[in-house]
Amino acid sequence: MGIFSRSASGGWYAVNELHSSALVTTDYSNPRVIGRLAERAPSFEDGTITLLPDGRMRVVFHLRKDVTWQDGVPFTADDLTFSFQFMSDQGIPNQQPDVINLIQTVEAPDPYTFVVDYRSAY
Repeated sequence: MGIFSRSASGGWYAVNELHSSALVTTDYSNPRVIGRLAERAPSFEDGTITLLPDGRMRVVFHLRKDVTWQDGVPFTADDLTFSFQFMSDQGIPNQQPDVINLIQTVEAPDPYTFVVDYRSAY
């Protein structure tokens, strides 16, 4: 779904999904960001979004512990690091290469924490 495509949920949903790939989404009736796979949306106020001294931006997602794959295996931050590595492969077609190229590194310091370092504020 592109930013300008029509959907029953409106444009806010499309823009947000482009940024966070289902970790967070928008509320049904307004652009308020809410957790989806993540417990909540990161913010500057709680320190889960920070601008680093070198101009990069770090975003920390705390994942919900009640999310599982269809076979019951827990969904973890390692799944997200694998997804990033897969989508970063230049040999794999990707509909969002600009977003992937903005990301410098990702890490999973524990099973339910996913950290994204962007090359600059995003």
